[in-house]
Amino acid sequence: MNKGRLSSSRLSSLRLPLLRLSFRNAAGNFRRTLTLGFFIFSAVFILILSNILVLTARNKVENVLTNGLCGHVQLRAESSREYDMADQYTGKWDTLKPIAEETAKKLDMILSEKFPDAAAAKLVRRKAELQSGSNSKDTMLLGLPADMETYKEAFLLTEGRYLEPDSKDEILLTQEQASSLGLGIGDQVSVTTKNRYGLNEECRLEVVGIGNFVMLSLFSFNASYTSGDVVRELAAYSEDEATDIILYLPDKAMAAGTLEAMAAEMRQKGMGYTIQADEKHTGEDIKVNDISFEDSDSDKTGVKITTFEDMGENYKASGDAMFIAVRILSAILLIIVSILILNLVYMTGAERYREIGTLRAVGFSRRQAVLIFMWEIAGLSCISAVCGSLLCAGLVAASRVVDVKTPIPFLSYILGETLRLDLDTGIFASNFVVILVFSTIAAFLPAYRACSIEPAEAIRTV
Repeated sequence: MNKGRLSSSRLSSLRLPLLRLSFRNAAGNFRRTLTLGFFIFSAVFILILSNILVLTARNKVENVLTNGLCGHVQLRAESSREYDMADQYTGKWDTLKPIAEETAKKLDMILSEKFPDAAAAKLVRRKAELQSGSNSKDTMLLGLPADMETYKEAFLLTEGRYLEPDSKDEILLTQEQASSLGLGIGDQVSVTTKNRYGLNEECRLEVVGIGNFVMLSLFSFNASYTSGDVVRELAAYSEDEATDIILYLPDKAMAAGTLEAMAAEMRQKGMGYTIQADEKHTGEDIKVNDISFEDSDSDKTGVKITTFEDMGENYKASGDAMFIAVRILSAILLIIVSILILNLVYMTGAERYREIGTLRAVGFSRRQAVLIFMWEIAGLSCISAVCGSLLCAGLVAASRVVDVKTPIPFLSYILGETLRLDLDTGIFASNFVVILVFSTIAAFLPAYRACSIEPAEAIRTV
């Protein structure tokens, strides 16, 4: 046995005192400990909060798509050539077709028998032109059923009110539309479109509300809400015809399974269908003004099935870009934290050469001396990270029970008028672990270097 080293049993009995020594050393230099702890606390808080904000923004986009446009699963006429329902490029809205009446009846039967938990709503959409005096603006008219209320979560009013359930002469405009047309609450706007036979149709509607689509208005999404009966009359559709049958499910995670189940039911009943995600998007698909192309699809009576994940791709891509930006900023923040820990641990080692030499002289190995530093950093990191996580969790929880207006007007387009953040335990756990790992790795090298000094040299150091 090497007499210059403590026995294993003796070292085991010293582990708890060594842990206490680590925390006593941390408390002994309060200023250094507070500096390091505050930086780790701030890093955890910023990392978690930034990821929560981006997650909330992405969820808002999904909520707009599901609540105000396409539900969790969307059924459309197979002849409709539209791959992004929230697309701001109005030319693609020329290709909307109604679901055939016989097909719609079969779908109603399937939904009532096989999918009783899915709430269905029929939308009628049409490309139209809004006119006021000499001003005009293209729009997608979203014709809503009388009992549909979910659109209110997607469209936030800035003035006026929402549509009356039985109204047939009201319209909601975005702030951009109202400003371009010079309209206010109570004003009349002329709506012009071509019906299914290519003839011009016109009506006048009263502006009862002005607002913004959450997130989508940032990209000038030009849509207007009105009654489904108004759009049917303009398009010369029958009472039961619709361009979209949208399904609301108890859980969005059920969307993919419901799509497959719907396809299986249609296949069993001999109905034609297309799953949009399986289609190949070729250059021919975007030639929406080619009359011969539209006519070639006019005899199609099948159904195109889509989930919310396939719609609004442009806006989801923006959300993904925000996540990438946050990850880049997170990486920069972690590098800064690591550099600070390196410097502080190095300074700590330089200040404690005599202590290190004493430990080495009485039998502690280099590894055991390093462990004292590592326990100190790990304990401080853990406490600071817990405090940062708890503060962030408290803010998220408070935002869900207290009505707090979004502090920056620009953010209201992304997060809504009321600040309600989404809680995600995975984000808390992952960022907590990342900070602990980075702080531990950053502390190891300077701690190892400080403990590599010879005992006699360390004891002579003042």
